[in-house]
Amino acid sequence: MRDYRNGRDHDQTLNDFYRRISEKIHIEPHLLVPVTHDILGSLVRRLHYTSAAKLTSLLPKTLQEEFLDMPAGPDRSITVGTMIDGLVHRHNLKEPTARATVLNFFSALEEMLPTEEIKTIKMQLPEEFRALFVGLAKPTHPFRGPRETGNVA
Repeated sequence: MRDYRNGRDHDQTLNDFYRRISEKIHIEPHLLVPVTHDILGSLVRRLHYTSAAKLTSLLPKTLQEEFLDMPAGPDRSITVGTMIDGLVHRHNLKEPTARATVLNFFSALEEMLPTEEIKTIKMQLPEEFRALFVGLAKPTHPFRGPRETGNVA
């Protein structure tokens, strides 16, 4: 586990997080942080408070501080459609790009988080959100990449 008291280690973890997200969502670099915050913020608000707190605890420390201050959920007005519409209107993305961004973001998040946490999150979400998690390989540590299975592709 990383030691967040070391500033360099903390910065590296945040950089790893954004790098992993950017590898999946393929948007302009200046949009990476605000789009990530919009999608994560919507997910945190959509979850029940305890699951939102657990998800937040798995994020890099800088992000934890931002998302722990959000109103307790679940906010049932948040849907996949409202997330997509928000990206279209706040960041001037075209609808197909916004849709792909949301799908790819959830794919990246699923790769970065432990399987048990994904299961807990999915249980609290409606089907349209559960469908965004596509069942990819899991990491040995958040933000470090998929674990090696010993299989050679």
